[in-house]
Amino acid sequence: MMKSTSIVFLFLFAIFRPGFSQEAFVIKDYEIQAQVFQDGYFDIYESIQVEFSEPRHGIYRKIPTQYVVNGQKTKIDISDIDVQNDKYRVQHSGGATTIRIGDADTYVEGIKTYQITYRVYDAFIFDSTGTEFYWNFIGTEWDVPIERANITLQVPPNAGAYLEDYKVFAGAAGSISQQKIKSSLDINAINIATTASLNPNEGVTLAVMFPPGTIKKYEKPKVVDHFFAIPGALLALLFGFWSFRGKQQKVHMDEVISSPPQGLFASEVGALVDDRINDRDIIALIPEWGAKGYIRVKSVEKEYGHKTDDLYIEKLTDLPSEYPQYQHTFFEGLFAEGDFSFLSDFKYKFTTIWQNIRRDLREVTKRPDLYDMSYYGVFHKGGMIALFVVCLIIGIVLMAAFSLFISGMLTIILGVGALVIHFSTPKKTAEGALLQAQLKSFQRFLKKMPPEEVQRLAQKDPDYFEKTLPYAVAFGYDKTYTQQFSKYREHSPRWFYNEHRYETGKRTTMRHFSDALVFSSVTSAFTAVKPAPTSTSSGSSGGGFSGGGFGGGGGGSW
Repeated sequence: MMKSTSIVFLFLFAIFRPGFSQEAFVIKDYEIQAQVFQDGYFDIYESIQVEFSEPRHGIYRKIPTQYVVNGQKTKIDISDIDVQNDKYRVQHSGGATTIRIGDADTYVEGIKTYQITYRVYDAFIFDSTGTEFYWNFIGTEWDVPIERANITLQVPPNAGAYLEDYKVFAGAAGSISQQKIKSSLDINAINIATTASLNPNEGVTLAVMFPPGTIKKYEKPKVVDHFFAIPGALLALLFGFWSFRGKQQKVHMDEVISSPPQGLFASEVGALVDDRINDRDIIALIPEWGAKGYIRVKSVEKEYGHKTDDLYIEKLTDLPSEYPQYQHTFFEGLFAEGDFSFLSDFKYKFTTIWQNIRRDLREVTKRPDLYDMSYYGVFHKGGMIALFVVCLIIGIVLMAAFSLFISGMLTIILGVGALVIHFSTPKKTAEGALLQAQLKSFQRFLKKMPPEEVQRLAQKDPDYFEKTLPYAVAFGYDKTYTQQFSKYREHSPRWFYNEHRYETGKRTTMRHFSDALVFSSVTSAFTAVKPAPTSTSSGSSGGGFSGGGFGGGGGGSW
């Protein structure tokens, strides 16, 4: 019974004992020396003697670099970091600089001393009353006791006469206590020593005010960029070569073309007229297949569990085998489950197939007789994208690591220029330029067709609307084009039916066709991407000692 009680007591003590550090070490001695320079920066030397209670790889020292001083966000710069006689790694992130000391392959035990040096810039507070040095020499983020600490601040001779008006505090964040420290003045120096151990999360802060001009505001040396001519010349060379190599023969077409071109499907016409694969180019296959008798489309009410005003697409016959692959990819995707499908079935499920259709259509339109393949190989393969990535990396390095901002920006512009060239219009052959001019003439005709011309064509050829609608869809004019013909045409295309109850037994009108079949909505059904699940995140950044100032932080073992 006694043994069981002891075990329970020890367990509860391990959980609830106050102030007991979970770290595997204590700081036996903490020696800090700071040397202030008149030019507005100072050097810090820290000697941290620790005693490990169990084997560890080493310690880490974390120093905040982002603060809020007088209501303003401020950032200091810590550089020239060195650790004597130990391996270390430095990381600048999360508003702090972390120095990880030790070897992942080696453990240390017992007493070990770590010696760290670093230089601090932009850590003085300047205002009209003077210059303030306010530094948290020992931060409140050490979760271990510090048995003894000694601190020395050395200032330049012109500042030594103003050291008497200093303030030093010790304790938890926000404390103004001086109970655990003693301080004294020396020649151009302030010496501080602890008189009692500092508990976990207790620190030491020193503040000194100097008259204006005693300490200068640090100005980073200006870097003269002598290398900007190199990326500038490369940029001029790239665009000069592109302009010379890619000069396109212009063809002006005065002839009005009112009939679709022979030998090209509407999807291919839509892609070639603007040198782009648009989603509407692909959706133009729906009215084209309907006009040729391969499919039938119905606007239906709630049926088989589908929502109101769904579209029912029925296969009447297979596509001819000689049709291009992109059409077979689309057709087989539509009827993968049988000889009919509902448009709503494809939402969030057709994305991969749609991308394959775009790829196949691009291959069909990229014809050697229409495009200059040698030009395409130079400017529209992976080379320009690779140049963009390389220039982006080099530009960032030039600016961030070497302060060569002009050279860096010109290098990035060079990369962006390469990306623009990659996505620019490919150079065409003479045959390709002539064909595009003819397609643009046909496009202009459909867009600006006079009412009297619409009436004449509707009367001359009752099927003209069905024949040309796929091209109007590919050009993006289907809505206005349908409205134009609705004035002179009563019934919808033969391949479209409205099966609403109030329309039973009646032939579908052009108005019902226009209302029920909105090609932009059809496109959305095939191209919709399922939204990713939302998530929330939060974060925080480091801050300084209570009341303002810089430095501080803490550390731990690893």
